[in-house]
Amino acid sequence: MRHLSRKVNVHMAQYKYSKDDYYRLTNAPCIDVALALGMEINERASDQKAWKMKDEQGLCIYREGNNWYRFSDGKHGFSIDLVIDKLGCSREQALDFIAKNVVNGVSEQVRLDHKAPANVKKELPKEKIFTVPAHDVKPSRVMAYLIKTRGIDPEIVKGMLQRKMIAEDSAHHNCLFFGRDEKGNIRSCAQRGTTQVQFRGEVSGGDKAYTFAMNGKSNVLRLFESPIDAISHATFSKLLGKDWTADHRLSTNGCGSYESIKKYMENHPEISSVWFSFDNDEGGRNGAAASKEKLLHDFQDRQLKVHICYPTHGKDWNEDLQQFRQIEPEGMNVREYVSSNSNSYFSYHGFHFQPVGILPPGNTLSDIAQDISSIPEMGYNDEFSYADFIRANTTGKNADIFRCIESNQLCLPGENELYAYTGEYLSTFHVQTAQEEQPDDDECEIEIG
Repeated sequence: MRHLSRKVNVHMAQYKYSKDDYYRLTNAPCIDVALALGMEINERASDQKAWKMKDEQGLCIYREGNNWYRFSDGKHGFSIDLVIDKLGCSREQALDFIAKNVVNGVSEQVRLDHKAPANVKKELPKEKIFTVPAHDVKPSRVMAYLIKTRGIDPEIVKGMLQRKMIAEDSAHHNCLFFGRDEKGNIRSCAQRGTTQVQFRGEVSGGDKAYTFAMNGKSNVLRLFESPIDAISHATFSKLLGKDWTADHRLSTNGCGSYESIKKYMENHPEISSVWFSFDNDEGGRNGAAASKEKLLHDFQDRQLKVHICYPTHGKDWNEDLQQFRQIEPEGMNVREYVSSNSNSYFSYHGFHFQPVGILPPGNTLSDIAQDISSIPEMGYNDEFSYADFIRANTTGKNADIFRCIESNQLCLPGENELYAYTGEYLSTFHVQTAQEEQPDDDECEIEIG
C-alpha cells in the first residue's frame, strides 16, 4: 500500500496564540463568557446545578462541566460555541472576543487579519460603557454574607464599607468589590452573590488594570485570585495578632490576569517583595508561575523578591478560613491550625515536596549518616542535585526536612540523592514563630505566607 502524505489543516488561531493561551481561551468559564456577551442571570430561576439566563430562550449554563444547553432548540456546547452561536462569527473571531473580554494576559504571537465570512450575522459588539451598579441600600445582606457565611472579621468588613471599598447592589443585593484608580474613581467592579446562588462575575466594560485593592504601608504586595480571598488572608493575619493593614493586597480577578499587577507595581515603587497567594489548584499554580515570570522581566531594576505560597488547608483562602471557623468553637488555636497539614509545596523531578522542618541544633548530615538510607525508587541518584532541589523550593520556607506528597515519606536532601528520614526535627512553624522577633528579616514570613 502506498502511503500518502496528508497535509494537516491547523487552525490559524494556533499560530495567532501560544499553545497555553489557546488552551486558556477555549476553556474560559462559560458563565464569564455569557456575561461578556451581555447576557443576564435570572437569579430566581437559577439553582445549584445551573445558571438560567434571562430572555435567552431557555438557555442554561451548568456550574460543572463548563458547558451550556438551550431548551428552545436543543443547541449546546462550550464557551467558544456560545460566542459563535450568539454572534454568528468564525471560531477565530470567537477566540479574539474571549481574549479581549474574558481571559486576561493573552498576547498574540502573530497578528493575522481575518476576513469575516460572508454568512456573519453581525459584527462583534462594541465595548460596553462601564456603569457602576446602584448601591444606595443599607449593606445588611453583604455584612451577613461576609461575616457569617464567609467568616471574615467584622472589623475588616466594616472598615471596607466605611472606606467605600465594597457595597451592596441595590437591585440584586450582590456584594460589590470596587477597583479604583489613582484619583479614587471606580474603574472596575467584581460581583459576588449573597444568596444560595453562588453567582460571581465582573461588571462589563471595566478597566482590567484597576481591580480590588487593599492598600498597605509596607513593601510587601500579596496577590489573590479574588477579593474574598484577599480579605480572608487579612482576617488570618489579624487572628495571628499581626497588623493586617500593613501589607498591600490585590485581587487579580482570576489566576490569568497580569494587567492589574503591573499597574499596581508601577503605582507603588516602594514594593520590593511580592507573594503570589493564588488557589492551590492547577490553574492557580500555572497562573502564579506565568505571572511571576512576567513580573521579574518587567521590573528587573527593582530586584524583587518573589514568592509563591498556597492556602494551608483548602483550595483557596476563604475555604481555608471557613474550615477554621468550623473548628474554632472547639478551642482550636489559629497558629496550630495554619501550621498543620500545610499544602505549600513545590515540584522537583516529577514529585512534589513540602518543607516541614529543620534538623535539631547541633545535628548535621554527617552526624546522622548511619541512621538514614537513600530512596532509589524516586529515580534520582546521578540526576539529583542538592543545589537544584533547594532552588526548586518556591514556598519561601527554609527547611532541612521535606515531605514527599506522593509517598508521604520524610526526606532529607543530600549532595547527590534523597535520604529517608525518621528522626526528630523542629517544625517550620516553631522556627518561624521564633523568627518573628526579627522584623528586619524580610524572609521571616507568617505561616500563611
